[in-house]
Amino acid sequence: MSNLIYFIGDSFTLGYDIDTPDGVADTTYCDYVSNHFNMPYKKYAYNGASIQDIMLTITSIFNMCNNGDYVIVGSTSPTRLQIPIVIDEPNIHNDSVTSSMLPIGSKSTKGISAYDKNYNYFNQVKDIPSSVNKSLTHYWDNYNSVSAEYLIPYYKKWFDYWSSCFAKNSIKFYVWDYNNWDLSNKQNLTSCNHWNEKGHVEFSKKLINHITYNTNYYLDY
Repeated sequence: MSNLIYFIGDSFTLGYDIDTPDGVADTTYCDYVSNHFNMPYKKYAYNGASIQDIMLTITSIFNMCNNGDYVIVGSTSPTRLQIPIVIDEPNIHNDSVTSSMLPIGSKSTKGISAYDKNYNYFNQVKDIPSSVNKSLTHYWDNYNSVSAEYLIPYYKKWFDYWSSCFAKNSIKFYVWDYNNWDLSNKQNLTSCNHWNEKGHVEFSKKLINHITYNTNYYLDY
């Protein structure tokens, strides 16, 4: 059995691109990394994934991995809140959306893309109290950056823990910092500020270089 690469992350790992017919790029950095190491891959990613969901995904795939596999995690903002909702819609991942998708009028989310499926579905939910939107607006506008200062070190310790767990099973584990979202110039971005094909190529080179030449599992910005 050949070894696998497990990619975990949010829209940047998924390849979100509203400029394509189905909203997802045909080729992402995952393909370039997979081709470089000549290993097939599985991808666990969706738009707006929270850091909590990413951590749960790492937990769920741990026992699936074999000696020699790679696990590559694209982190996300630790202040991205996951909001459970009740809606009979199969395209909602785990019946939840994240605060980065909410139409709450926050200064932080005024430029949010209406093309995001979860964003549109959330607008169909009628039983969300207005107090939830008000609370989240207050949080994003006043405490978002402050919370990040405390949450980033906290989740980094969890990544350290997972690195040691995978290492014991001879599984290579890597995490790339979400600030790499801003790696590319505007020429390498889509109209929704995600990487286009050139952006994915650019980031894949950085990631491949890190995996090849660095012993530290964490790829900083």
